[in-house]
Amino acid sequence: MVRDAAKDAKANNEKIGDAGLGGHSWRFDIAVGVYFDFINVTVTIGETSETKLIFNGIGGYVSVTLDFQMAWYIVLPIVFLPAYFGIEMQGTVMGFLGADLKKDVEITYDDAMNGSVDINDGIDELNGCVRGLAYVQISAGIGLCGTLGIRGSGKVNMIANWEPGVPTETGASM
Repeated sequence: MVRDAAKDAKANNEKIGDAGLGGHSWRFDIAVGVYFDFINVTVTIGETSETKLIFNGIGGYVSVTLDFQMAWYIVLPIVFLPAYFGIEMQGTVMGFLGADLKKDVEITYDDAMNGSVDINDGIDELNGCVRGLAYVQISAGIGLCGTLGIRGSGKVNMIANWEPGVPTETGASM
């Protein structure tokens, strides 16, 4: 009976150790926001130059991100050093919906802040786009991941952009 209790305690300690070293983690984030576009323009008339901060558009966005991390640990035979292999993956999808300012309307930053202009009169038609970002990072090392050790890693990023009326852009980097 005592011997079985000792085995159970040892098994529980191993499970706790494994969970602390090799446990995976998930993260899920949602972001919602509003943005205002301003551009800095320098206007030169004759000898006089004036710099204005001009309102250029307004919009909103929604972003969803999913992140996964996992590390596996072993003890190297003969030298008895801890070694690990880890992977991290993240993907984000963002949707933007906004409107640019009509070309014949000029609203300065001061006008917008003072409320002396109706922004709705200057807004052109709505436009939107969807962007996706993803990356995968793989690492391996000797020591404890994120604490003390020697590590090598590689990362691949991928970006995709879809906007109606604009050629699709995609890219990747290592």
